[in-house]
Amino acid sequence: MRGNYIILSIELDAIRDFLDHVDREAGADIESIFLRNDSGEFEDVDDFGNALYGPITRQEIAARAVYYELNGLIERELQRSAHLPWLESAKHRGPKSLDWNRLTADSVRSLRMIEDLPYREVVMLVEHAYDIRISDLDSGSTVLKMRETVNAFKHRDGFVDFRKQEPKDINFFERHKADVEQAYAAIDKARAFVVALWKLTDRAPSVPPGEATA
Repeated sequence: MRGNYIILSIELDAIRDFLDHVDREAGADIESIFLRNDSGEFEDVDDFGNALYGPITRQEIAARAVYYELNGLIERELQRSAHLPWLESAKHRGPKSLDWNRLTADSVRSLRMIEDLPYREVVMLVEHAYDIRISDLDSGSTVLKMRETVNAFKHRDGFVDFRKQEPKDINFFERHKADVEQAYAAIDKARAFVVALWKLTDRAPSVPPGEATA
């Protein structure tokens, strides 16, 4: 399946629009809280900090949500690029298609799909089939770091996996960060990565991006 610049733009613009709304509303709340603090409304710094906690946390949650959405979009694109190599793979056995003339409940349940594969195997299929490294693609290192951040928030409360640190630099309390500015940058990086992936896996759209968005 070839990529589509218009659909990619629609998906990324929707993510950006979500981030815009949350950031704008939370930013207005934060500005209001600072003005209230300047006028002496809060009795001590704890009250001021507690008031800021809500809107600041909304921004952080929105940034993480953007990471989750981008991670899902990129994983889907990797699966699509891996689909043909997966179909041709002897290692990954079938059944990989349905016989519509002999359709049964068992044949449906036993159907294998590219979505069943772990992320690591999807990446290996793409890299071996097209002789590329995901980390070498445009924004590839950013994409891999973003996935690590997503998994850290999902499984380790945001803490960095200390096992991947140099022994002399181990910090058990280091945490991944997800802020609004990084999230905006990640949207642009995701687009660059997906377009590069299309080109290197024979999925580039036949219509140039300028004409697709005209």
